[in-house]
Amino acid sequence: MKRLLSTLLAFVCATALAASFTLVEEGRPVSAIVVNRWSDQQEALAAVQLQEWVLQMTGVELPILTKAYDHGFLVGWQPGGQLPEVAPYGELRPIFLETDGALKAEEYRLEVAETHMRITGGDKYALLYGVDALLERLGVRWPHPERLWREVPQTGTLRAEACEESSKPFFRIRAVHHHQSDHALFA
Repeated sequence: MKRLLSTLLAFVCATALAASFTLVEEGRPVSAIVVNRWSDQQEALAAVQLQEWVLQMTGVELPILTKAYDHGFLVGWQPGGQLPEVAPYGELRPIFLETDGALKAEEYRLEVAETHMRITGGDKYALLYGVDALLERLGVRWPHPERLWREVPQTGTLRAEACEESSKPFFRIRAVHHHQSDHALFA
């Protein structure tokens, strides 16, 4: 019985380790962020945000790739900037960021598999919510917008467990609006 239990435990652990997507391994990028078009500011903003958070966690900048440039990375590109030189990308696993008109506003899907990752959103905010959902799975916490309150894990190897997540807001929008005013609401 002990042998069966230990064999089962080993199998479960091996399966759990195998079912993950590696973004960064031992301080080097093994994945790349892929967007459809650079003219799509929604995808570009989500890509840059994901790139910056991974940089904070690992010290490694994931390359950003566009499908429109024959799978070449745009080195040093910033949203709204001129297109720089194109560099080869090698055998990196893709993290697809894309908008899908079939999804409603602020609705996203997150798929993490061993071979790829895909974040699909109905609009700009949905893509950002999908990136935030991934970051939470990677251990990032921000209970308050101030930098002081952020919890960003530091690691040389960054992996996301395989999952499929879909989310749409219960209300029309997800945001909580706060308006500062010198006037009392009730007089």
